[in-house]
Order: sequence, then structure tokens, then C-alpha cells
Amino acid sequence: MCVIGHETVLLEVLGDPLLGEGALVCEELTECVSDLRLNGGTHERDVHGDLVVVGEGGGGVIASDTDVALEVDRGALDVGVVVEVCGAVGQCADGDGALDLQRLADHRADGLREDIEGENLEEDDVCAAVGCGEGVDLARLGGEVLGDVGPVFLVGEGLMDLLEGLIDRYGVFGTRCHEDKTTVNGVLDSSLTQEIAVVDGAELDPDVTFADLTTLHIGGKPRLAVRCATTDAVAQVVRMLDDASVPLLVVGGGSNLVVADGELDVVAVIIEADDVTLNLANGVVVAEAGAEWDDVVSLSVDAGLGGIECLSGIPGSAGATPVQNVGAYGVEISDVLTRVQLLDRGTGEVSWVDASSLELAYRYSNLKFTNRAVVLAIELQLRDDGLSAPLRFGELARRLAVSEQENAAGTVRRPVALVREAVLELRRAKGMVVETTDHDTWSAGSFFTNPIVDPALADQVQARVAAERGEEEAARMPRYPAGEGKEKLSAAWLIERAGFAKGHPGSGARAGLSTKHTLALTNRGDATSEDLVALAREIRDGVYAVFGVRLVPEPVWVGVEID
Repeated sequence: MCVIGHETVLLEVLGDPLLGEGALVCEELTECVSDLRLNGGTHERDVHGDLVVVGEGGGGVIASDTDVALEVDRGALDVGVVVEVCGAVGQCADGDGALDLQRLADHRADGLREDIEGENLEEDDVCAAVGCGEGVDLARLGGEVLGDVGPVFLVGEGLMDLLEGLIDRYGVFGTRCHEDKTTVNGVLDSSLTQEIAVVDGAELDPDVTFADLTTLHIGGKPRLAVRCATTDAVAQVVRMLDDASVPLLVVGGGSNLVVADGELDVVAVIIEADDVTLNLANGVVVAEAGAEWDDVVSLSVDAGLGGIECLSGIPGSAGATPVQNVGAYGVEISDVLTRVQLLDRGTGEVSWVDASSLELAYRYSNLKFTNRAVVLAIELQLRDDGLSAPLRFGELARRLAVSEQENAAGTVRRPVALVREAVLELRRAKGMVVETTDHDTWSAGSFFTNPIVDPALADQVQARVAAERGEEEAARMPRYPAGEGKEKLSAAWLIERAGFAKGHPGSGARAGLSTKHTLALTNRGDATSEDLVALAREIRDGVYAVFGVRLVPEPVWVGVEID
């Protein structure tokens, strides 16, 4: 049963626009669900729309006017859907021709818009769409979604079977209505703020900006910031905000965020819980999410524990490392990660989860594009013999006088302190160790991931280099096996060969490439988020124009988009 208002609404959220027959079954519809990503931008919404009401017992379909904000998974995501029934062929509801699909992430929206803006809808045709910015992976999520709402059409008798199939498979989804133009101020009332202020370990910070919280030193002001000194405080504050449907963004070290300027309709939950426990008897290290990652590495190395020394100097917090499977110099966090303590925002429960459940891969975990869970702590299994992980990365191996034959074998190990110092020297030379006075370090680290491509595309790139720069240069092109028949190329190498030198676009620019490393996009002192996005777009498009390889940004975008 679907009910208007504060009661229950039985609707599935689709991640892709669909134009098809009304008899489509639920299984076919769910195949259209695509991976979306969180949009942490403004949450001001125009939520006028019509909502489908299904009579109990399948007695018919009624269209009823209402102002509604559908909410999914308590995350205050930038996703919305409203449906309206047209009773006869060619009878279009109010708003036809004004269908707003501009927020659809998928470029196929243009084709969909052409199909449905005309009056060629036939009986039993079904059109369903979701408005989204960057969104989130909704394939397994149910519950609450807050977002832009525009009229979308469901036509014909097949609607009843469609909704009933969704109900049978996914159950009841709860909703809650807010006023038009809902903002954080509209749902974050003074009583909730006062309740948060007295949470043990939580402290309100009314003045902090995202420029203060990120290594790029870019970003506007959240509506409210809450500093949490304990993991219990993090969990309690997030639960309180979620229960009130207040949009929030969890912030650790801020080393992987590109945040919009101006005032943002979001509450920043800042994790400052930073306890680190080392068990020298078994090599197990437990670090709370707010611990500085390099502090975790330093403490481990000083204790003679090995396995993460190659990850020295990486900015950010411990809690961020499993989210994108942080890696450097031939080592990834997945090599040593055993468990992660998570707050499940769907249930409010805190539990330890095995690393194997995170689907860790190159710069990826299933935590990366969902706000379903908050990392509270990580557990690592390190070596207790005082030696490093096997040295496999050529640049580091050469710095440590490892021969090519030894490096090829991938079995050479060195004292952890020696390896850490070598890694820090390499990173400092590239401007990859944060120093507040050095604008080359005002970055989000490596901005683009190294592209994983088919061997045929790698061959094309190498042939292009040979034709334009000679066989010798082409022979030096970095390309490495990446598993499953793929190869990994070097993003920095491609950027330079596409014509973007270190320091591009030159002195006077507010945002530019580091003068030490082409993979770091930097704030030269007073850059805005749009300055940085424009630079990222220029480099991404330039590399694609030259090599046909599309670079993928590594940071999380909040309120801004590269496309």
C-alpha cells in the first residue's frame, strides 16, 4: 500500500532512466540500476511533485497532488524520484514538457528527454527516472532519499504489476516530508544542536571551514561542524543527525576532498579519535579513524613492525586508508588490513568487519562510493622481524641499492627504518609530504589514478609515442600487468607527454600542477574550487585528446563536478 504524507510509500529507486513496456518485471528493472556517487553539495530542494497512490488490494491507481521529499538510506543523498499516472493515451499531466532531467548523471538523459518531451507516449509505456548529482550506489539500499523532484511519467495498466513486484521483492520503504526548499537549517533545529553539544567527546565548532579541514586548503563553510574526540562520539553524533535526516559529511584528514566554496548545506562531522595500539607480541596494530596515518606508520616502524613503511608520508587519517585502498611504492593497505570497525548507518550498529568483505582492489573498496558506513577504526597485521615488505617498486629499490635481478625477484627486504626514510626522501622531492609553507604540498596527493586499460589501448599509446617521440622514448613507457588481462599505465607519464609540464600553467595561476610532480594538482595560495576543477578538466581532456586514455580523478567531490 502506498500512502501520501508521513506514512509509507512503496517505490523502488532506479539508478538509470528507463523507457519501456509496463509489463517489465522487477528483475529486469533492477538490471538498470547503475553505480552512483554521493553528492555532498547543497541540499536545497524544490520538492513539488505528484506521488502515485496504490489502492490496497490492487484496486487501482490514483494520482494525487502533494509536496513530497522522498528519502533513501537516511543519508540525505542528492537523489529523488516522483511518479505520476496518465490515465489515457496522450493525456499528459501538468508539467509535461518541463521535465527536469538536468541532474541526471548519465549522459543518456538527453536521449530520454527527447523520447518523453513529445506527446508520443503510448498506453502501457513506462518511463521511470531518478534525478541525481553524483549520488550513491543504491542497488542494495532502501529507506530514505532526499533530493530534487520533477514529474516523471508512468503510463498504463502495467503500473500495478510493476509496483506490486517491487513491493514483493524489496518490502516497505519509509518516507518523511519536509517543507519546500529544505535545507540543513530547516531540519537542524536548536534543540538538536543543543543535544549534540552535550554528547560526551563532541564539541561544536561554529567557525571552521573546509579550507581549514582539507590539505588543498579549499572549501567553504559547513552549516555546523562537530569535532568528535572518541569513536563513541562519532557514532552517537552520526546517529542523531541521521535520525533527523540532516545531511552530513564525515571528515578525517581531509586529504582526499575537493569541496565547493561558499556556504554548504551540510554538517561536518570531524573525526579526531586518534588512539593507536601496538601489540608487539603478535604484530597487530589497531588505529582509530582520526589518527594521522603517518603517525601510525612512524609508531609501527619505531617498534620494529614492518609492512606499511612504504606508505610513509601519505597525508590523511587512518580511517581513510581502507576506503580507497591506499597504496604507494608497491604496497597497498589491503596487504596488511585484517578488520575494519564500522558504524552501519542503516542500522546504527557498530561492529568489526573482515577486510575480505570490502572487495578491496586498486584504489577501490565497496565503501568508496557509499555513505552507508563510517570507518571508526582499522586493524593491521604487521611483521615483527624488523624488516620491510618485499621491495617491488623500481624507484624505491634503486634508492636502496637493490639490483635489477633482486628487484625482479621481488623478495628483497630491508630494515623498516631504512625503507621509511628512503620513501620520505622520495616523497619530499615530489612535494608529496605535507608542509604548510610549501604550496606544492597544498594538494590532494595523486589527483588521478593510474589508468587500467586493455593491452590494445596500451599498444596504441606506445605506438603514438614512438611516432612522435621515437622508439627509445616509447620503450621507456611505463606499463605493468594489472590482472584480468589488463595493464596499468602511469598517469603522471601520460600527463607530461600530453604537454603538461611541472608547474603548468605557470606563475600567477591560482591553481597549477606541482613544480615537483605532474600528478599533484595544487592550490598556489588563493585558489577556488572552480580553479582546481578547471585545471583538472583541462588535464583530463588534454590527455584524452592525445592518447585516447581518460584519467579518473581520485578525490571525493563535494558540491562540485568535473563534468
